[in-house]
Amino acid sequence: MDELSRMLRLSQAQKKKRLFENGENERKAGRFEEAIRQYQGYLNYGDEEAEPHWRIALCRYGVEYVQSPETGRHVPTIVHLAAGDLLQDPDYQAALRLAQTEEARAFYVKEAENIAGILNKYRELSATEKPYDVFISLKQSDGGNPTQEKVDGVELYGILTEKYGLRVFNSSITLKDKVGEEYEPYIMNALMTARVMIVIGASLEYITAPWVRNEWLRYSWLRNARKDEKRLLIVYTYGDLRIRDLPPEMSRIQGIDGKNGMNPREQLINAVLKAVGREEKQLDQPPKTQVQEKKLWPWMGAKPPKPAEPQPVEEQRVEYPLLQTNNALITASFQHTAAVSETGWVECIGWKLKLEEWPNIKALSSSASHIVGLRRDGTVIARSERLLGNACCKVEGWSDIVAIAAGEDHTVGLKSNGTVVAVGNQGSGRCAVAAWTGVVAIAAGDAHTVELKNDGTVAAMGVNRMGQCNVSEWRDIVAIAAGDECTVGLRYDGTVVATGPNRFGECNVNNWSDIIAIATSGRHTIGLRSCGKMVAVGDNRRHECDVFEWKKLRAPL
Repeated sequence: MDELSRMLRLSQAQKKKRLFENGENERKAGRFEEAIRQYQGYLNYGDEEAEPHWRIALCRYGVEYVQSPETGRHVPTIVHLAAGDLLQDPDYQAALRLAQTEEARAFYVKEAENIAGILNKYRELSATEKPYDVFISLKQSDGGNPTQEKVDGVELYGILTEKYGLRVFNSSITLKDKVGEEYEPYIMNALMTARVMIVIGASLEYITAPWVRNEWLRYSWLRNARKDEKRLLIVYTYGDLRIRDLPPEMSRIQGIDGKNGMNPREQLINAVLKAVGREEKQLDQPPKTQVQEKKLWPWMGAKPPKPAEPQPVEEQRVEYPLLQTNNALITASFQHTAAVSETGWVECIGWKLKLEEWPNIKALSSSASHIVGLRRDGTVIARSERLLGNACCKVEGWSDIVAIAAGEDHTVGLKSNGTVVAVGNQGSGRCAVAAWTGVVAIAAGDAHTVELKNDGTVAAMGVNRMGQCNVSEWRDIVAIAAGDECTVGLRYDGTVVATGPNRFGECNVNNWSDIIAIATSGRHTIGLRSCGKMVAVGDNRRHECDVFEWKKLRAPL
């Protein structure tokens, strides 16, 4: 009989353990009603314990703890709203009564007051703040370094807010001025109101990172609980991640594969606009007028305006040609050489490409994979040895183009109204230029794109492993060049700046002066001085920097 009693007690202990574990699993999956049933089953065995009561109270108010990527501590997040007051909840009161130590009781009090404060702050926000249109969810950092998803998320935020006038939540931007405050009420308010959530990820690890998973699970729960079919969850994948690899919890989503070659960024924007009913808000307006204090550079081919009154200077100031368009009548890669004839036809050697059908060409640009031509009527044509499947040649619909640039696997065009278009490999955001306005020159490296704006500042998008996109601090720039993993800028005063890996010394341009034109391959950089002489730094294994004897050269007007 004693042995039977022992076995019965062991069986009950095992059942209790299983019930508690089931409750934990259901709570972490956001299935709070089922979790409450499991915890109550545990309590039905007659042992009065504080912790199951505390967990029932958390489930009743939809609370889940998630590790914050910023602080590393576990913070409460609210999955759904519940009527009543947590501080008056009977299970919370039971947890206080049954707590075996003062430390445990103090923990319950502190956490309950924190959660109640979050709910009160949320109710205050929901009564005063405008609803959001879009919630962007992504992993912001990895090992303290910003992810590429963060870069892409910021770009997407700019497109949706500036170009389409939507109200968008992106934690790295929206919460930037909320330092020292509880983030959860703001996140909760955005989740409750957003018509669309966009989850961005290049790997399953990032998509299922604790904080990211918490956000899309909460949004899914809210959508399902409200039976709101108009709330859209979009998952935008790229890199090695495919839609078919997404976790099973991501049900009823719209998946967009960023590598499908069918304008995935445009698909994403169109899906968002349709979901929020703002298709008519697409803005096709000229660039915004800059504030009066900012100096605006003239358009391509012009020179800087002279001061209204002569300024006392010790020596004559050189007038530098302004704003190159990166257009050229000749182009080359290690596989081909091409040039525009006087009649506007193109001659090409190296590749087995027949370009006789290219009439009326006024500029060329090329990479190792393709060649691009700008026609005199502002349209563009492109060809590649890879005649099938080369997305960087899909430029047939372009018009009103004034400058072109060919990257290794993408093509960029500058329109006369200062906006930019791009096609090709969408990875790392190198083609994410739809929000750019007020642009007066463009350049393209292997996997990055650079813009020069009409106020002399520079921006870049794309791969930034070697710092080739670190141009946000540049000022008074009048010309840009890009190659491989390097970016170069010419200042108004004739000095030069450069950023990149500097493996061959290609960025050692700090002592240059009196420069009027620049170019770079990414391995070496050259500059033309106003006296007609050349300077060069970088890789010289093939004598590509032996230009110091060249004389009487000039930059095009």
